[in-house]
Amino acid sequence: MARIIMTRNELIKIGLDASDLPNMTLKGFKEMVYNWHIKPVMKGDKVVGVFYNKNAQVHFSILLEYRRKWFNRSIVREFLKPVFDVYGFILTAVSDSKPYGHDIVKKFGFKEINREGLVTIYRLEVLKWV
Repeated sequence: MARIIMTRNELIKIGLDASDLPNMTLKGFKEMVYNWHIKPVMKGDKVVGVFYNKNAQVHFSILLEYRRKWFNRSIVREFLKPVFDVYGFILTAVSDSKPYGHDIVKKFGFKEINREGLVTIYRLEVLKWV
């Protein structure tokens, strides 16, 4: 399989398209993720979304047509394990408007630790499927 090379700006555009943030501009999204590490999420030879991490905090933005079709054990090994290995835990946040997001983080093994307005904060302390 050929390696896909994408610029940060291309990944940010895909991330915005996949983020369900209807009022967010590309400029605003770039500012929001300016100091985050960003990697493409692949399914076969297609970019289906974007992974972001800053320290122990992670987020995935998956294009609508690939939701419920992108997750597998290799996602845990490729994206979550390196963060977990450094910090010993992982944090993420999910808006109440995204029930799918709550379902997927619970599948990963995240546990709810806090609420901030309409956002639930989750923490992963045991990495499954490695």
